Amino acid sequence: MMCSKWFDEGCIAGSAVDGPLSKLETSSATATKILTMPIERGALNIKAEGWRVSGNGDMVVRVLGWYRSGKFPNDWKVQLGRPFINYVQDLSFTYYKCPNCNTVI
Repeated sequence: MMCSKWFDEGCIAGSAVDGPLSKLETSSATATKILTMPIERGALNIKAEGWRVSGNGDMVVRVLGWYRSGKFPNDWKVQLGRPFINYVQDLSFTYYKCPNCNTVI
């Protein structure tokens, strides 16, 4: 179980780790990246796509559901939308260890 503490990125910068400890993997590098990406809350930038306003949680949960069911729809990238797929492919994420419980966040 992960702790529910929230930290400012600047305050935990010294605890960066190479990547998530998640063992979730798929045959798609993009899907695997989505499964291990941190949940980002809304207003990710000025653009008006719905997911940018509300955050990426819905997208991550959708991909997790497909992963758990063992079935990705053939058009899964279309369902998530090209803007989101491009966003994921262009990003690199920094992961940190929680200073309270050592969970990778």
